[in-house]
Amino acid sequence: QIINMYAASFPSSSDHEDGSSSDDSEVDETLVRELRESLHFCVGKICRAEELAAARDGDANKDDDESDNGMTTSISKKTDTVMSKEAISALTELAYHYSTSSLANDLCAFSNHANRRTVKADDVLLVARKEKHILAELKRKVAASQPPAEPSNKGGNSTAKAAAVGSKKKKNTNNTKKTSNPLFNSNKKKAAKSKSKSMMLDSSSSSSSSDSDSDAGLGPMEKIRQ
Repeated sequence: QIINMYAASFPSSSDHEDGSSSDDSEVDETLVRELRESLHFCVGKICRAEELAAARDGDANKDDDESDNGMTTSISKKTDTVMSKEAISALTELAYHYSTSSLANDLCAFSNHANRRTVKADDVLLVARKEKHILAELKRKVAASQPPAEPSNKGGNSTAKAAAVGSKKKKNTNNTKKTSNPLFNSNKKKAAKSKSKSMMLDSSSSSSSSDSDSDAGLGPMEKIRQ
């Protein structure tokens, strides 16, 4: 199934006017060969990388054993394990057949069960659910490949709203405390009385000044008449 899906993405000779089933089979065989060669290359690179890592660990353990009073252990005497070319080829065939038969069928079944036509990472995790160490590694890889989540504005707006409400409550509390203070009320009343008294004095002075000015403009007879 995977091979057919992969082949569908490439133009085949059947697209031409003189296309035939033999041309299609030749294209399929070419794709299969390319897939096998690519898989063989990847398996070989993985095996050689593991051999190199094991050799480095063995050298480190050997140095530690030699520094320990010159005594050697079974670890230092252990020979490094290597993969032969035949073993790599056989492992490639095993991985290929497992991927195109059992694994492919399981992935398609999981996606169909979820009413999807696309195989997703969750389907792969379901396949590896029985292998705990593989499942943990796959989950780490999947989490690392996902884009970071965008910050939500909803939380920010609610936080700002709560801060504004708190500030308003604090302001109202301060105003209440200020107006309920007896000393504040007493000073306020004294200031009002003083202002009223000052306004009355200003009015009286203005009236006296007006009378004096009017008297100064009258003659002797007018003053006697008054």
